[in-house]
Amino acid sequence: NSYRFEFNFDLVRPTLLQFQDKFIIVVPGDSIDVHITGSEDNATLRFEGPHRMEHNFLIRLTAAHGLFPVSGFKIDEASIEKYKVAATHHYDSCILFLRNDAAQKSISESFEEIAQGYLTTRYYSDLLYPVSANLITKSKLPKYYFELVNFLFFKTTDLLAFREFILAVANYNADYYADKVESANYYDSTSVAARIKSANHNFFGEVKDNLLLFQFSNLIEHGTTENALQIQTLYDYLSGVFVHEPKRIEQMREMKHEFDIVNKPLPPRILSQSLGTQKGKTMSLKEALGSNEVVYIDFWASSCESCMAEMPAEKQLISEFEGKAVKFILISFDQDEKKWRKAITQVKIKGDHYILTQGFSSELAKYISFQEIPRYLIFDYRGNLVNIQAPAPGQVLKDKSALTRWLE
Repeated sequence: NSYRFEFNFDLVRPTLLQFQDKFIIVVPGDSIDVHITGSEDNATLRFEGPHRMEHNFLIRLTAAHGLFPVSGFKIDEASIEKYKVAATHHYDSCILFLRNDAAQKSISESFEEIAQGYLTTRYYSDLLYPVSANLITKSKLPKYYFELVNFLFFKTTDLLAFREFILAVANYNADYYADKVESANYYDSTSVAARIKSANHNFFGEVKDNLLLFQFSNLIEHGTTENALQIQTLYDYLSGVFVHEPKRIEQMREMKHEFDIVNKPLPPRILSQSLGTQKGKTMSLKEALGSNEVVYIDFWASSCESCMAEMPAEKQLISEFEGKAVKFILISFDQDEKKWRKAITQVKIKGDHYILTQGFSSELAKYISFQEIPRYLIFDYRGNLVNIQAPAPGQVLKDKSALTRWLE
């Protein structure tokens, strides 16, 4: 099989993209053709575009040297110096490869600068890896471990735009600059406050703003109600910083909304959402949820292949939780009730079935803020929405704690 895709990128600055296990650097104005041959499990990718020789640089680097395998080394206190030497040697080899490649392939000077910045970012990430991976504490590093690190690198506002640089900055901020609270959870408010303070003190301009945006995103995904004030403070600051980027502001608003509605019951107007039953009647969402049970909701449709592919796993999941205080609700977004009923007959699942023909335009979908199915939610026995991005049935079968933790 052979497939061809064309991607047009609207970029302000260079960006790193990943397709399967392949990395490429994309520069502003690029239009890239991606040719895929072979099977889904064993695909070969080829890139073409106005800078196609440059696009393939990281692929050639991977083939020649491997892409920074030093991070896979087993690190201990005795071998830390050897690790640093290995990481530095590998970085030097990659830079040499870049210079030779640039000379042979006539790579532009601007792209060579971009690639060197990327390689340097990866080197710094690997250098910090033993600490950020909790393989060794900062206090046990050799005294001059960071002696040759030029930290002005992390204050450059026009260096790179892709995520790896900000991730490297975030790791150094957390593990090098910020004071760690030994007994604290990473998202403990004291630890978070230390990272925010350090970000404001040690970084500047775009680097600082993107670092705080990274912190905001992490808190949204992993934080608790303990971080609510910190999230609000970051949101207010970042809303001013990105005031001229409406798409980013909207993304931040949606992220914050998701955080704000978790661990709380649905508001009355959403609980009054009307659902169609298998008997041709209507029932409110509040009645469907019931009380004193953990609830797992599956939003699906008969025309959704991904939804239907999860049904056998969901059937098994329901069977394994039979007799426990867990209710499984399946809400279909089908427009045609006949197709909905036919699909229920085919999947033969015992859960509570309802139909919501308004689909994504319904008040329920708008409140949860999603535009794709399948989508899964979990409510605890008190009626609080505790997981807005719950794992699919197949994943829950592998780790049932996603549900059982709410039964305790």
